[in-house]
Amino acid sequence: MQYGTNKGKHYNEEEDRFLVCMLYQLGIDKENVYDELRTEVRNAPLFRFDWFLKSRTAAELQRRCNTLITLIERENAELEEREGRRSLWERNRTAAELLHRLRNEKQI
Repeated sequence: MQYGTNKGKHYNEEEDRFLVCMLYQLGIDKENVYDELRTEVRNAPLFRFDWFLKSRTAAELQRRCNTLITLIERENAELEEREGRRSLWERNRTAAELLHRLRNEKQI
């Protein structure tokens, strides 16, 4: 995903990483996970002054997370084609686990 100077406000890499990692932590299959995600965003000190992210609805966060997961899966599929050795399942059980590892490296 390309991040750069955008006219208007859009999501940035730090926000995207937080969303996917927190979605993984909360449990992607939970019934009200996006309401919980919204609460986590609002309470995160990292986004204390990020009014754009804090003002997103649960439905908007769900759309963004779905977009991110689709992009991650597409990227993994491309890597799978290039490598041709290991299955996508063996390499990354879910797209969220991959970003969870990135989160641990950056310590969000």
